[in-house]
Amino acid sequence: MILFKSLLVSLVISFSLIVGSAKASSDLVVSFDPVLNELSINLPVEMLPATDNAIPKFLSARTTLEGRVNLSGQLPAITRPGVAFGVADGGAFLFGGLDWLDTSEVRPSRLKLTSPEQYPGLSTAAQMQEWQANGDYNVEYALIPDQDLSQLHIFFGPYNINTATLMLNGKSVELRTYFKAENQDDSAAFLQASSSYIERYSEQVGDYPFERFSIVSAPIPVGLGLDRMTYVSEQILGHSYMLGRSLAHEVLHSWWGSGVIVDYRQGNWAEGLTTFMADYTLAEEQSGIKAKEMRRGWLQALNRAEQYEPLNRFKQASARSDQSVGYGKSAMLFYMLRQHLGDQAFYDGLRRYWTTSKGSAAGWEQLQTALESQSGTDLSAFFEFWLSATALPRYAVELADQSKAQQGYLIRLTIIAENAPQNGRLPIQLITSESAQIYWAEYSGSTSEVEVQVASEVDSLVLDPNFEILRRLDRPETMDSAE
Repeated sequence: MILFKSLLVSLVISFSLIVGSAKASSDLVVSFDPVLNELSINLPVEMLPATDNAIPKFLSARTTLEGRVNLSGQLPAITRPGVAFGVADGGAFLFGGLDWLDTSEVRPSRLKLTSPEQYPGLSTAAQMQEWQANGDYNVEYALIPDQDLSQLHIFFGPYNINTATLMLNGKSVELRTYFKAENQDDSAAFLQASSSYIERYSEQVGDYPFERFSIVSAPIPVGLGLDRMTYVSEQILGHSYMLGRSLAHEVLHSWWGSGVIVDYRQGNWAEGLTTFMADYTLAEEQSGIKAKEMRRGWLQALNRAEQYEPLNRFKQASARSDQSVGYGKSAMLFYMLRQHLGDQAFYDGLRRYWTTSKGSAAGWEQLQTALESQSGTDLSAFFEFWLSATALPRYAVELADQSKAQQGYLIRLTIIAENAPQNGRLPIQLITSESAQIYWAEYSGSTSEVEVQVASEVDSLVLDPNFEILRRLDRPETMDSAE
């Protein structure tokens, strides 16, 4: 059940900058003036780093009063992607903007954001309360004792805030959009879509791990899944695909990436699993052709390079080739796992992974353990090969012989596997005058002989016609064509 309401914030006309004194010595107060682009951070003196070099360079001014210090300066304009601090017409951001603080003596317990009411702020922390006073918008967050400041992100913008409440298993989840005035017509659709995806993945994986989810308009070309929110480029909010797999992908990161944190020492498994469960599954539900096109696209992207980074070293996509590995190859790995284990064992394994790993950092090792536990299948060889592979296997299948049998024909196939797992299964389509059936043939080693019985004489065969295994494609398969 989803209940709608709205909190409208009008366009900025004037403001007064107020930096309130903190309620306790460990509070942090961050204030933003969108006219001067000035950011102020009020904090306990004990949290200042030992050297000024650790403080962001734009925070140059400093005043000290009663054991607290106020740092201020003009937030730099956004000049390139990937910066940690910036401001543009569409808003301001601080990614991990407080991770330079020294918390060895005093750890922050609350974060308060203050800005003009027409330019509200928000954070990825757990919200306590919000209020408007003297023309300012104030919002206060509780910080957990071991808060990872590198994952504490702060945003301000010329936003209208629209909200809805989702009732889910007796628990309320607040949904929000932080959109500029020109995107307001899209707000209701985003709230409704977010609600449906949270319901979907709560049922498929486990209870939604947070108390709210927000879609926030970004002045930079990004689509980021963060704790309790997604930060999405204002340029694409109005595009229809955003309400489909793009939003589903970011919502699902609430489980894979935020709920279960990525242990990067083992590589980033979350992007591939999220791509498989969101992007691919939605395509699969549209049609078999859409799903096949996506699998083929993953393979075509991987085939552009002879060598690539192994999955156990992939951290994040910084280039097109990285994305083909961390998203496409990884998603294809999950597709093959589901094919191998079956739907029931596969999704039971993912639910076990969630219940045993939520709230902590986990990696491929813990995921393998969960899938093995639920399926009763030893997956050590599968994971060992595919997580360390730096090139695609190359397969060839030949029709070695066929002879008339008591019923139909006995077909003998020769399978040649290069740079491939020691043991595996290949889908082979045998085309006769009467049918074109797919047989999953098991191979072992670099050369295998496989026998298959069919009803009629085989005219030709096709290896993996539906692009269901990770492999080096033949040249005609790498060419784009309508399916």
